[in-house]
Amino acid sequence: MIYPNPVNDYIYINLKGDKSKLNFTIYDNTGRIFKDKSSEAENGVLSLDVSSFPAGIYFLKVEGANFSKFTKFIKIN
Repeated sequence: MIYPNPVNDYIYINLKGDKSKLNFTIYDNTGRIFKDKSSEAENGVLSLDVSSFPAGIYFLKVEGANFSKFTKFIKIN
């Protein structure tokens, strides 16, 4: 689950206590990669800074050891 949506500055991904290493990729609505990174969630929550992104629709792909999730979010200014 991601929140808040729509987002201004930071988007949070709740991983329900999972602390594994994660790979995440953020795409814009044309498929261009805006951010591609690996990180570890603390207390099962990963925060992503999207404050520098222009307003628009984005797609987030999160991959862990045992799962893969693809979701959409809206960035507002």
